[in-house]
Amino acid sequence: MARGAARGALGALVASVLALAFQAIVRHIVSIETMGLFTLATTVVVLAQLPALFGLEAGAVRYVSLGAAEGDERRARGAAQAALVAGLVLSTAGAVALFLLAPEICARFHKPEATHMLRLASLALPLLCTSRVCAACVLGFGLTGRSSTITAAQNITRLLVTVPLVLLLADVTALGFGFAIAGLAGTIFAIWLLRSVSPNIFSLARDRWALRSMIGFSWPQTLSQSLYLATLWTDTLVLAHYGTSRQVGIYGLVVALLAPVSQLTVSVSQAFTPRIAGTHARGDSAGLAGMLQRVSYWNLAVALPILGSMAVLHHPLLALFGRGYEAGGTPLILLVIGQLVLNAAGPLTAVINLSGHPRVTLFDNALVFGANLVLCVILVPRYGMAGAATSTLVALCTVTLIQVGQVARLFRIHPFRDDQLRCLAAGGLAAVAAAAITLLRWPSPLLEVVAGGAVFLTVYALAIAALGVRDETRELVGRARDRVLRRGSTW
Repeated sequence: MARGAARGALGALVASVLALAFQAIVRHIVSIETMGLFTLATTVVVLAQLPALFGLEAGAVRYVSLGAAEGDERRARGAAQAALVAGLVLSTAGAVALFLLAPEICARFHKPEATHMLRLASLALPLLCTSRVCAACVLGFGLTGRSSTITAAQNITRLLVTVPLVLLLADVTALGFGFAIAGLAGTIFAIWLLRSVSPNIFSLARDRWALRSMIGFSWPQTLSQSLYLATLWTDTLVLAHYGTSRQVGIYGLVVALLAPVSQLTVSVSQAFTPRIAGTHARGDSAGLAGMLQRVSYWNLAVALPILGSMAVLHHPLLALFGRGYEAGGTPLILLVIGQLVLNAAGPLTAVINLSGHPRVTLFDNALVFGANLVLCVILVPRYGMAGAATSTLVALCTVTLIQVGQVARLFRIHPFRDDQLRCLAAGGLAAVAAAAITLLRWPSPLLEVVAGGAVFLTVYALAIAALGVRDETRELVGRARDRVLRRGSTW
């Protein structure tokens, strides 16, 4: 699990650096209003992925992992093929519908000028869905940490293709084409990755497709995941409806800054996800609890210095992307708190879903989506970006508390350990030290961010060591150190 989490974290880190480099370069070339239109179009495409996939991601992980756990390669391969074919057909139909409905969708947000951008972005929908199904199949085969490289491939293509296009055109056409081309590159890489994991993936095993069973498991996931994703993006869409393109552009940057932490969390959690179904099927509640608590601790320990630095250094961090983006400081702090709550609780949704209770998360997400939508409609017209962030914070905290109670009731387990409190204490000390750095006068925002981040990370690491860690953490650090030394001597 540690090796898989480390590989996933490294891949997520590379993907995050590339994504932030893209944001930093492009936002200095195009206007905030143009980035607002880009944010609206890509948000609609991201939301369209869930109904287009029909929950096949979760179905691929479950059925491929069950075949792999039994040593039945043909069953696992058949499940992967069924998910890929069904996903391609459904996502292509979704792309056609999105292309045709683009004018009406943009008109409902009072942004008809985003129609061209949305049509270009819709071309990437089948590509993005296919790459996600491939990543789910790779995860189902038990090879964690590799799927994050797909996002890295997409981001490096976006950086290498979109930036030159923007320099030439400096309009929405360049951004839309770059988004679609990045999706194509990610799909090609995802298919290559799946073939490297399952060399016979293109050898048909139609007698083991079990498409009806997979769809029967997956369809509740569709509505459930759609509602959860809609909960996360309702703030952006409602802000696009009531606010200006400039507000959407600034808020889109805030969401983009938090995306790397979300990817990092998902990558660490993926080391645990393939083991859920098998562990639960054996009735090993103690093993399930131990793994959940371990991954929840890793999620919090890894993400806290990043999120804490963002909250403390929000002003110079946003200033790196150009004048005017500093207005997103308050929303950034609010969303950081929500992300910390998610990290501390761990992958509760995966535990509930892959243990055979997908309708429970469907109820949770429907309840929270409704509450978030009502809060957004009330708060966004009055408070703008701060209202959007507040509604999302409340929604994330609510769904997390509900799922903590459900996991305790269903499985008699919980995701918390005492060393999470030590992480929070270390983060508090580091935040105070980094805040002191911001009181000094700095010649540039970049120097302030680098110095403040270095202080936060140093104090955090020293405080963690002083407050104490578990023996398993010491053992993992020791093994990682020995592994690096061995490879160094070999080189």
